[in-house]
Amino acid sequence: MNKKNVNKAYSNLYKAISPESIPEFIKLLKLLSQAPQLMIDNSAAVFEDSPHAASLKSTLRNKLTQLFNEEKKFSASVIIIESYKLAQNIEEIEKVLRFEGVSIKGCLHELKSFISSFSELYEIHTRKYSLSSGYELSVSAQKLLSVIEVLNSLLESYFVHSSVSSISEEIKIIDLYLPDVRDLKRFGSKLLALNEIYIEILKLLGKSEVDHPIEIITIESGSLWTKITGQAEAIKILIHVLMAASAFFISEFSNNGEIAKIPITVKAAEDILNLSKQLEDEGADMEEVKEYLVSATKNIARNLDKLLSDQSKIEINDESKSLCDSMSEKMLEQSKAPLLEIYDQKT
Repeated sequence: MNKKNVNKAYSNLYKAISPESIPEFIKLLKLLSQAPQLMIDNSAAVFEDSPHAASLKSTLRNKLTQLFNEEKKFSASVIIIESYKLAQNIEEIEKVLRFEGVSIKGCLHELKSFISSFSELYEIHTRKYSLSSGYELSVSAQKLLSVIEVLNSLLESYFVHSSVSSISEEIKIIDLYLPDVRDLKRFGSKLLALNEIYIEILKLLGKSEVDHPIEIITIESGSLWTKITGQAEAIKILIHVLMAASAFFISEFSNNGEIAKIPITVKAAEDILNLSKQLEDEGADMEEVKEYLVSATKNIARNLDKLLSDQSKIEINDESKSLCDSMSEKMLEQSKAPLLEIYDQKT
C-alpha cells in the first residue's frame, strides 16, 4: 500500500475519533469515566465495615446518582447514532490499515471490541437506569476512552514524524496524486512541470521565486504523490489551474479516446483555465502583465500537458477525477509512447 493511502487512512481515523466527529459520544464517555475513579477514591466505603465507611458509602451513592442523572440528559438516539458511526468508520479504516504495525492494529481491534461492549451495556442501562448497570457502563466507557486517547497519541506522533499535516489543510497546500507514473524519467519531468507552472503564476502575480520558493512537504515515487506549499495566492491559482486542466483532460479522453493537449492559443487556453479571472481575483496588475500573459499561458499549457494529460486518475486535495476502467486501460496503452518528447516536438 502506498504512503498516500496510509496517510489518508490515518487522517480519517484521527477525524473519526475526534470530538468534532462524535461530540456527544465523547462527552458521555468523559462523564461516565468519572465513576470508576469515584469508586477508587472511596474504596473504604466498599471494603470496610464501620460508621465512617457507612458515611462514605452514602456519599458515594449520592455522587454516583448525581453522575447518572447527568447521563440521563444525553439523547440516547444521538449516542447510538454516533457510536454506530464510529464503529462503521473504524471498520472501513481497519480494512485499509490491515498491513500496518502491531500497535495501530491492536488499538483498532480493542476499539472495535470496546465499542461493541459499550453499545450492549448502554442498551441495558437505558432500560434499567440502576446504579449497578450505570457502573458497569462506566467501566466500559473508561476503557473505550482510554483506547481513543492512546490512538490519538499514536496518530499525533505519526503526523509529527512524517511531517504531514493531518488535520488542517490550508489553501496554500496542494496534495497531488497521479497513479500512472511508472518510470523515473516521467516522475522527474512531472515534478519539473509542476514547478514551472508555479513559477509562471508567481511571475504573473509580480512575485519572486527567490522570495517564495515552492516547498515539498511529502513526496513518494512509484506513483507520484506530492504535498507542496508556497506563496498563498500562487498556490490558490495553481489549484484552480490543475483542477480545470484535469477536468479537460479526463473529459476529452472520455469523449474522443485519445490523449488531448491544451491549446496553446491564449483565447483557447483561457476558455479552459480561466487564468485571467483568477489572477484578477488575487490582485494581479493585469495591465502590467498583459504582454507576458501570452508566453506564460503557452508555457503553463505545455507543462499541464506534461504533468496531467496521460493520467487516468487525478487527485487534487482529495478531489478526484478519473476515467472508467475500459478507458483507463486504453489511456495506459497510449501513455506508453514517449509523450513528453512528442509534446516538445509538436510545440
